[in-house]
Amino acid sequence: MFEMQKMNDERSFGSTRKPFLVLELANNHNGSVAHGMRIIDSAAAALDGLGFEASIKFQYRDFASLIHPAFVGDRSHKYIKRFEETRLSDGQFAELIGHARAKGFKVVCTPFDEPSVDKVVEHGFDYLKVASAYSTDWSLLSRVIETNLPTIVSTGGLGVRDLDRSVVFLSKNLSQLALMHCVALYPTPDHQLALNRLDLMRERFPGLPLGYSTHERQDNYVAVGLALAKGAHIFERHIAEDDGTIPINAYSSSTDH
Repeated sequence: MFEMQKMNDERSFGSTRKPFLVLELANNHNGSVAHGMRIIDSAAAALDGLGFEASIKFQYRDFASLIHPAFVGDRSHKYIKRFEETRLSDGQFAELIGHARAKGFKVVCTPFDEPSVDKVVEHGFDYLKVASAYSTDWSLLSRVIETNLPTIVSTGGLGVRDLDRSVVFLSKNLSQLALMHCVALYPTPDHQLALNRLDLMRERFPGLPLGYSTHERQDNYVAVGLALAKGAHIFERHIAEDDGTIPINAYSSSTDH
């Protein structure tokens, strides 16, 4: 068990202990501001009157360093194709961020490189989210702590030793930190949800706000309730809407799923 250097103000991740929702837009905007706004509108309508505190999450990547020059425009690689087709300009992101705020959401961003951390600060995000694959990327984390933004860290794939190292480093340098259980399988089969990991995190890091980044299939309505019972109160979920061209993936929720 770790004695935390400083008790986190859990209100930074929601003004009460009620669930705080992180609704992940990711690339589901399909490179369209109008479609991204429709997704945000649908989320706002679905949550209207329910009393949840909620945020919309974006993803930032520095495309100048993300794709090797030799592969720019090579649509035979599905991830290159996906990233290039859904790329948004800073101005387009600003439109979506403004629209999310107008609908009453906080805004969160996952930066996948150091230049994107700087852009998170420049664009005035409320929260910063570290993806599981970067939770021991010390160069990125060093830039993250310079922001001192309230930070949520996903922990998918981390062994206990790496989990400890990441928490010690971040908790000593950030005033507001939360941990999020995550299984990096998209979608995650029911038998691999590993929700008991929340018990380990709760016991090992008392006082640290906990969350659950959900990638289970759309018709699994039990996992989030179990995670809540185990102490999570931050819940991240990909959101999407059918635009008639790209099907909704199996781990995103919509008003129809």
